[in-house]
Amino acid sequence: MEEFIKTQLELLKEEREAEIEETRTWQENISLKELQRKGVCLLKLQVANQKTGLYGRLLVTFTPRKYDSVAVLPSNCFGSGDIVGVYESSSPSEPLATGIVSGVTQKVISVAFDESHSDALNLSGDNTYRLLKLANDVTYKRIKKALITLNQYHTGPATHMIDVLFGSSEPSSAGLARPVEFLNPSLDDSQKDAVVFSLNQREVAIIHGPPWHR
Repeated sequence: MEEFIKTQLELLKEEREAEIEETRTWQENISLKELQRKGVCLLKLQVANQKTGLYGRLLVTFTPRKYDSVAVLPSNCFGSGDIVGVYESSSPSEPLATGIVSGVTQKVISVAFDESHSDALNLSGDNTYRLLKLANDVTYKRIKKALITLNQYHTGPATHMIDVLFGSSEPSSAGLARPVEFLNPSLDDSQKDAVVFSLNQREVAIIHGPPWHR
């Protein structure tokens, strides 16, 4: 189990990095104005605030580079959990760093950077920057959390099910058939058999077939 989880975490990390690089590559062939029109790029931003957050992360708040209090961000597709690249407006290619969007309003967007960037990342309030949406971190974090939880699960009601699913134990014999009252009287015999079969399995049941249309 430990070896399986270690391998999956490594593959998950590679998949995340590949997705970021793939997105960055195709976006290099599209103009910045077009990317902003598509909602995946924000241009001419300035740093409004920088502070240290939890776990040593650097939290940076960006606002539109305008000089009135009513300036708002253009329509965009940015949301919490998105992975973004931060670029100097004068630099066409290499990002200064990548971070995770922690919040977005009509007027500001906040980005969290890992502690590894906290000392090296020097963002000036006098410069302008752009943000490029690269991927989303939410699914990655959920899968990673599930794998770590699985690795730490040693006792509990799901222990035998995990052993069965990973092939280290045989499934328990089916329980005794019991009367079933079907909520949907329109089920045909094969569908009823599938329901009864599932209810009588102790760990897991798999039903394979075409979608039901009722």
